[in-house]
Amino acid sequence: MATAKNRGRHCRESENIELRTSEPSMRRFSITALLALWICSCSLASMRPTPPEISPVAARRISNIEKLNQGLDSFKGIGNLRLSGAKGRQTLRAAWIAQMPDRFRLELLGVTGAPVASVAADGTYFTAYLHDSRKQYRHRLGEDGLERVVGVELKVAEVVSMLSGRVFIAEFRKAVVEEGVLILKDGVGRKQQAIYPPGEQNAWWVVERFDERGELRYRAILEDLRQADGYLIPGRIVVTTEGGDGFQVSVDRFWANPAVAPSAFVLDEAP
Repeated sequence: MATAKNRGRHCRESENIELRTSEPSMRRFSITALLALWICSCSLASMRPTPPEISPVAARRISNIEKLNQGLDSFKGIGNLRLSGAKGRQTLRAAWIAQMPDRFRLELLGVTGAPVASVAADGTYFTAYLHDSRKQYRHRLGEDGLERVVGVELKVAEVVSMLSGRVFIAEFRKAVVEEGVLILKDGVGRKQQAIYPPGEQNAWWVVERFDERGELRYRAILEDLRQADGYLIPGRIVVTTEGGDGFQVSVDRFWANPAVAPSAFVLDEAP
């Protein structure tokens, strides 16, 4: 009997010891878990981007720009493309088809009607084929590609916006209006883009883009405003760099919202 009672007493004492020793461990685990959760929440909060700083006047200006030609989802056109640069000047016939925001097909023909270049962007890849040199370039969309064709560093989405009568808005962290001009800046205050209102510099729209050093990358002038299928379209687009290189598009005909097959924007092999 005494032995049984002693064993029972020892068991209860062992259980109490285990409970007493586990309580501090549980408390340490809880504190560690809470600390880890707090660190994670702080990290997520710091990673979450803050909204851009936009002045009330700039917000109204951006809202008006975003309303330009709403409902125009696809288009095609024909006209002339005049190139100017280190190799001199060249005038080409051009035919294009596009779908907002960055699907694009461009065919360029020489004065004799012979193909000069074919360009396609399907929303993921950019492909250009230069017929004279038989060279083909292909890479992911977003990298410089049109510079090989038109001599100016700009994205496909920027060209599609211009041809559609819209204004491409670059990514920005701060937007203000200074002397009537909408200025978009990055997180450290460098100017990314300047958008002049209609009527400034005797043009419909004037848009300037700047590089990471704050130097002018190009200036685009959209002018000769005209109606096309109920939309306001620039009849002429002039894009120039600080060094004088650039191109000019003269629009002869424009069709709004044609049916477009996805295959129109694919250039898998050289034509």
